[in-house]
Amino acid sequence: MMNMHTFNNSCSYRHMTAILCILLGLFFLFSTTGLADNQIQSGDEAIIDTSTVHTGFLKQQDDISAVTQVVLRERQARDRGWWGQMMLSYWPDSHVALSWYNGDGPGFVRGSKVLYDRGSRPVHRMFAPIVDIKDNRAHVEIHTMVWADTKVNGKLARMNAFMRLNYKLSKRENEWRILSFKVIYEYTEIRPSIPGEIVSIPAEELKKHRRSYDVLSWDLTQKGINVSQDQLGEDQPETVKVFYRGIKAWLRDGS
Repeated sequence: MMNMHTFNNSCSYRHMTAILCILLGLFFLFSTTGLADNQIQSGDEAIIDTSTVHTGFLKQQDDISAVTQVVLRERQARDRGWWGQMMLSYWPDSHVALSWYNGDGPGFVRGSKVLYDRGSRPVHRMFAPIVDIKDNRAHVEIHTMVWADTKVNGKLARMNAFMRLNYKLSKRENEWRILSFKVIYEYTEIRPSIPGEIVSIPAEELKKHRRSYDVLSWDLTQKGINVSQDQLGEDQPETVKVFYRGIKAWLRDGS
């Protein structure tokens, strides 16, 4: 049996342990609070210029919703083969520049239908759009993953392409439609459709194509489609910077 001396020592030990835990807790509380204060103060010293940021369009919720729906419905129509809906997304004088097409919007719709009827039916997985609006001009950028089934040396494979879709839209007689459609290619990849199989494209063949969309370009070439190697891509960052500067200038004054 525990004697009284042992019992008292045990109680004293528990009391001291509890007091020590409280003191340690207070120490960490005040030390981390002081760290947060220091971080906020150092951040407050930085000068951030907001004079050139245009946010007035954020109040134009109707326009933002309309612009967003136009571009989403355009890609939905391409995936589903709804050509009337896709055609109504473009102004007659619009322009489209992609890896396989360079011309007016209506011609792009017709070309897409030709590829669709041949069996080229990629699927677009689109992320949240970023919208900028100034007067009757709008720019929308959407990060997108496109996947399509293909074959590599007779084996079924899945091609994934990662890109940023860029749309310029104009509002005419209270209607928004696409004025320009361009893509900034990021990278592409190929994977086997059946787990456990191995698919590979010879490196010397991929070297013939732009790195930002080499697998996509290779795949389209295998299907007899001419592919431009002059598109916007992350492997040529300077051209991408020039493109974004042009978008900002166009939004600012229509130039």
